[in-house]
Amino acid sequence: DAALTQINEVNSVKQRHAIDFRGSVHDRAIALRDVVMLEDGPSRQQALADIDALTADYQRAAKALDEVLARDADAQDHQLLQAIQLKQQQVEPGIARVRELRQLGALPQDMAVAMDEVRPGLVDWLASINAFIRWQEEKGRQAADQARDVAAGFAWLMIGATVLALVVGLIIARL
Repeated sequence: DAALTQINEVNSVKQRHAIDFRGSVHDRAIALRDVVMLEDGPSRQQALADIDALTADYQRAAKALDEVLARDADAQDHQLLQAIQLKQQQVEPGIARVRELRQLGALPQDMAVAMDEVRPGLVDWLASINAFIRWQEEKGRQAADQARDVAAGFAWLMIGATVLALVVGLIIARL
């Protein structure tokens, strides 16, 4: 029961929030590319609005994840989350810079340089989120293995108890 509770109510919840992180960062990268590439003002404004909405989604997931981690976290959870936060702190100023350059009407080559600076950070940010997700998957696998071992042990216990009951029943019947 404890292992299944850990899987369903802790690890999968952490993983869900991290998947929300990944979706937000990935979609922000696409929207940022659109900000750079789109010449149409309204479409570019929509991409900027999308970035803002995705940033808010990320912040909501971060708050929810922090609440879960306050109740149940190990050292690896904290280490991986710190790596995610570090990447976030490194990348978000670059995203803001690209937005600012675009709104100031920067030349395409300036935009390309700005994107080239941001792109590796986005890739690293996604990699750090993926590492957190993989860790939660591993913890879930470990808990599932533990639950299977307990269930298998219980099955053997029940077989033994049944055999013992049959033997005792036969002895009583014989007497």
